[in-house]
Amino acid sequence: MEETFDTKAIILDRRPFKEYDNKIIVFSREKGKLELVARGSKRIRSKTSGHIEPAILSKLMVVFGKQYDYLGSAVGVCFYSNIKNDLKKTMTARKALGLINKLTREGEVDGQAEVFDLLKKFLDILDKGKADIEMLFFSFVLRLSVLIGFCPNLNEWRINADSLDIIKSLLRNDLPNLSYLEVGGKDRKNISRSIVKFMQYNFDIDSSWFSC
Repeated sequence: MEETFDTKAIILDRRPFKEYDNKIIVFSREKGKLELVARGSKRIRSKTSGHIEPAILSKLMVVFGKQYDYLGSAVGVCFYSNIKNDLKKTMTARKALGLINKLTREGEVDGQAEVFDLLKKFLDILDKGKADIEMLFFSFVLRLSVLIGFCPNLNEWRINADSLDIIKSLLRNDLPNLSYLEVGGKDRKNISRSIVKFMQYNFDIDSSWFSC
């Protein structure tokens, strides 16, 4: 008998696999990143197709297999419709999902609950809140770096005091409080340049990832 388990997971990516199937990358609180084959999800009458698009929180039944793990069922819990109806928010969400996919590995469990909680909170605020999208994304990037073991040593960053204070706020304040953060053009450029350099040095990530 096949082993199964139920979990809530955020869909990170979806790509074609075989004639009628897709492969999906999901991130769950209990199991971290998982790669699943969604059998028949490319068929017109598929019941799961609309529930496994990127940036959807879905309740999944996962079936463990010998060669692949499979999606048994999927029911969307949160579709983040405000994100999908706004191009800038959509692009920002895709960048966040892509970073999670790039910087985490399948099979890792320790610390993944915190990563899941961060991603969910980020999507919740992006969907419903009025925070500065660019600063919200940078805060997400810095917090994700800390969670996966790359805490930035801000004392070594060559940046003016005002911009450094804002970066400390991005790390220190809870994400919802960033809606009250006001950042001028000069500080915005300094912050963007510094965070891009940090991510390029530690993770070899192209600067295009960070243009919101």
